[in-house]
Amino acid sequence: MQITESVPELFTPMSLELLEAARSGDTNILGTSIPDVHVTAGGNSMLHIAAKPGHTDFCNKALYLQPLLLQLKNARGDTPLHIAARAGHHQLVNDLISTASGRSAQGDDRVCSLVQMANDVGNTALHEAVQNGHEQVVDALMAKAPGVSAVTNNVNGLSPLFMAVECESVPIVRRLLEADEASCDGPNGQTALHSAVLVNYEITKILLEERPRLLEKADNNGSTPLHFAASDSDIEKVKLLLEKDASIARLQDNNGASAIHVAASCGHVSTIEHLDKVLPNCVELMDNEGRSFLHVAIEKGSEWVVSYVLRSPHLIDLLNQPDKKGNTPLHAAALSGNLSITRMLSSNKNVKKNAMNNEGHTALDVALRRTRTPLEPPKLLIKQLKINGSRFSPQRRDSNRLEMQEPRDYTLFANNLSVAAALITTVSFGAAFTLSGDYKSDVSNDPGLLISVKRLFFEMFLICDTVAMITSFLVLLLVLQSHLGNKNYQILQLPIAIVLFQISILALILAFSSGLYLLIAAEFFWLAIFLSRRFLHIGGNVISLDFLQCPGMWEILQSSNVSD
Repeated sequence: MQITESVPELFTPMSLELLEAARSGDTNILGTSIPDVHVTAGGNSMLHIAAKPGHTDFCNKALYLQPLLLQLKNARGDTPLHIAARAGHHQLVNDLISTASGRSAQGDDRVCSLVQMANDVGNTALHEAVQNGHEQVVDALMAKAPGVSAVTNNVNGLSPLFMAVECESVPIVRRLLEADEASCDGPNGQTALHSAVLVNYEITKILLEERPRLLEKADNNGSTPLHFAASDSDIEKVKLLLEKDASIARLQDNNGASAIHVAASCGHVSTIEHLDKVLPNCVELMDNEGRSFLHVAIEKGSEWVVSYVLRSPHLIDLLNQPDKKGNTPLHAAALSGNLSITRMLSSNKNVKKNAMNNEGHTALDVALRRTRTPLEPPKLLIKQLKINGSRFSPQRRDSNRLEMQEPRDYTLFANNLSVAAALITTVSFGAAFTLSGDYKSDVSNDPGLLISVKRLFFEMFLICDTVAMITSFLVLLLVLQSHLGNKNYQILQLPIAIVLFQISILALILAFSSGLYLLIAAEFFWLAIFLSRRFLHIGGNVISLDFLQCPGMWEILQSSNVSD
């Protein structure tokens, strides 16, 4: 039942005197009657304003004189009960509910209607109390109207219990669960247990005891709480769920992925080991594409999971198990381009190196045909497969000399590289003439030792600035030439250009550092030394970072033809 009492169509703007009285709780201003409803620009009545600081006496007298204030909403859809619950004033919440209960013979219906009223974001007063962690307000609302815990009219579909779990409030979770009708619903079909397994062990345990059926409840994507727990790194919650019912390890989401697929995707070996121990046949589960958890681990680059499978004799069948496209784990490794995993699989004696998929391609065929990025070392992957015994599928040998596909982002990448190189060329060219003139005019006024130090830094500046200009200019030439060659030539040119670009950045940093010293050393010697050292440190990091990010760069340039 909804509150249907009419309210005045026109509200009277609230005076400053009444506003201050409501804020301070001064009841003297109320008098003996309130003929008009006074509101602020935000639609707040005097009851809204007095409820925020918790002026119980003011609120009770205002309600006695004008009962319509109890149901009045402000511009955000908040009733005075929302305001009091959000602020944590449990005594005022009790009084407001009691007022609603005592106004007519239909007191219970009025209470239910009042506590279930939602604001513009869909929250009831209980939502607000839970969200702000006010246990006493939750107790007051649950004591008067326990059915409000079943309301999930939040715009995101959140129940108060789900909110309590998100806030990790154990006492509020326990209090809400005392009501049998308490909803556990969350967004996208999730339940409170989906959230609990990610945030709090104790709450997870409480929910399993009070709501064991949540264990098998799946969200809109088909994911159960175990799927969520398997994606997290906390093995203890996984153990807790499986102790309740080990059979849930067989449940699969809408894509056919089970908990072991999720754990493999995230690289959680301990979770996979426990699932394998508790329910051994879960390792046989395949998703909708026919992939085992090993396929998923390879696609996600989870080397620890691959290593676990390789050292587990009872999982030997997974090493050559194909998916629906006929791709074995070695095919998956070749498709992913992961050199380390490819090496691990192809060097294992139990892996069939020349198994063919549904298209008749071996892992070596797949490695040759896959799309690459400019910095990827494709020939190392192919060489690794060849070294460990992988062969091309039966076909004419000249068909193996396929051109590597141009990466989708090649043009944009090359253009950005040329812009940056042009900028370095311009800066280094101008700096050489500017600083040289300043150096000649200043050196005659310095003592002998300082002249020697300055000469050293000036020579360093000239060398580094020249290197920066030459290498950046070479980058421009290489990028220009890469547009004129074939695809293989283009992909070989880019790594060279990137190495030269790195050298130009490092040289520019060193030139800037030495030039800065020349300019400020005479007046701020300590600052010049400090800044020069910092820039040298940054330059060193640039070199180490770039070469670490481009493993196998020189192997690409020195490797022989694919078919050799």
